[in-house]
Amino acid sequence: LQVAYRGGLRRKELVNLRWDAVRLDESGENSVIGVVNVPEAGELTKSRKNRMVPMHPLVHRDLTELWNCTSKKIIDGTIVPCSPYVFCWPDGRQWKPDWVSRTFRVLVKGCKIASCTLHDLRRSFSTLAQRRGVDKFTVKDLGGWSEVSVVERHYTGEVPEVLRNAMKKIELNQEAEVVSL
Repeated sequence: LQVAYRGGLRRKELVNLRWDAVRLDESGENSVIGVVNVPEAGELTKSRKNRMVPMHPLVHRDLTELWNCTSKKIIDGTIVPCSPYVFCWPDGRQWKPDWVSRTFRVLVKGCKIASCTLHDLRRSFSTLAQRRGVDKFTVKDLGGWSEVSVVERHYTGEVPEVLRNAMKKIELNQEAEVVSL
């Protein structure tokens, strides 16, 4: 969930994430997730473009912990994970996108959240980034959207000033009504 939410990854990008595309440095400063196409495995990003996503500190923490718990083997003197996939079953098979979505729905229902999908984590990533002042072009690149117009149309975090002002007027009106009652 941390990787999806704080990295803005799509469901397929999560399940296709491979250890050789994860760069963990000790401090976390230069840690990145490579969202890459692996055509020979049929693993393609939606945009068919590779991208590097800097890691949020909590993602770094969780992936470091996961790496430390991952089964490994030695090949030609190099330590490698037994499964190439970051998110996999104990036997090394990667998780399936539908399983991830179903499991997320069960978690949401268990938390008594009315409505939330795995894709909402991606929307939240975009919205929160924009609300913190990250420009739409950078958000587009981080999330792997093909065009800024997609971010503007579906993933905007901006609330136009005219709407903020309208809400202030409504609040003032409601306060006046309560006082008069």
